[in-house]
Amino acid sequence: MNKTDLEGLVEIRVSEARVLLENEHYQGAYYLIGYSLECALKVCISKQVQQYWHG
Repeated sequence: MNKTDLEGLVEIRVSEARVLLENEHYQGAYYLIGYSLECALKVCISKQVQQYWHG
């Protein structure tokens, strides 16, 4: 999975969490937002690694 894949996954999971939240499924929404945050952090880390990898 590359940076672009992770960015797309973040968008999808946030929109799914929004639907769950609107329908009062708070635990599922909370879980998906946490997962989205994890993926977003991986995107940030991959940008930093890529910056130093390519010099």
